[in-house]
Amino acid sequence: MRRSAALVVTAVLAASVTPADANGRPPSSVKVVFRPGSTTDILLGVTFGLMLTRDDGATWRWICESAVGFEGTFDPDYELSASGAIWATTFGGLRTTRDGCTWSGVDQPLGPSLVTAVEIAGDGAIYAGLADPVAGSGIYKSTDDGMTFDATGDLGGAVDWFDSIETSPSAPDVVYVAGYRLRAGMPPQNLIFRSVNGGATWESLPVTAFEVTDVSNLQLAAISPTDPDELYVRVTLARATIGETIYRTSNWRNPLAMGGPTWTKVLDLPDYIPGVAVRQNGEVFATTPTMGLHRSTDG
Repeated sequence: MRRSAALVVTAVLAASVTPADANGRPPSSVKVVFRPGSTTDILLGVTFGLMLTRDDGATWRWICESAVGFEGTFDPDYELSASGAIWATTFGGLRTTRDGCTWSGVDQPLGPSLVTAVEIAGDGAIYAGLADPVAGSGIYKSTDDGMTFDATGDLGGAVDWFDSIETSPSAPDVVYVAGYRLRAGMPPQNLIFRSVNGGATWESLPVTAFEVTDVSNLQLAAISPTDPDELYVRVTLARATIGETIYRTSNWRNPLAMGGPTWTKVLDLPDYIPGVAVRQNGEVFATTPTMGLHRSTDG
């Protein structure tokens, strides 16, 4: 999945100056996805549905929430495959459209069960995070553009919600997953998993280095386009007031990193940090709703 920090910022700023509301919220973007192999097809997830362009942004088409299969303030995770198919996570399962008009759910084993995250790797593999209280949880993978899905390796226990799935741009078999597990009478347990073989096996990564509150979530923010080990993680609700942080690691495979990777807090702001993008030259950009665009030349 390719990201465009400039487009994210443009969408956020454009939304912030309009007096309109979208489902009771100011209109804003939630995700930008580019069609693999295309320079003209862009999908923009917004708080009022979807915006789609097939001509590099010259014209945009709006797809409303009800057409996708959801309503209200829920924000699905979206993806766009090389074939042009659009994918959206909903409480009624993973849904797709191949013509931009007719939406349908995928077949079992996912079926109508809750899917909370979806990702398309550089090799075309589709990963979906099933987190259903009845059907169970796990990461499922398709290698035929979503015609069929199969379970990947065991994660070592139930996961109640998958926040994000990301694959390395330079090594598509390297997959990261972030989510959490609910615990009675305790804050949710944040989790990060990593696979280096396309989901055949997973390792649970330590998360104790993150400074979190009882309501923080860990979300995968970005992966370096040149280094599959360089991962950026977003910590939401990192303080009692509005504030988020970004952490970076680049030593997943360093044998000296005993007990797991070491993390460095690289950004700490009294604002939300919804978008992070890493360029080929190592520059990192982070977007915020009220504090503008932040740039780093050294990560």
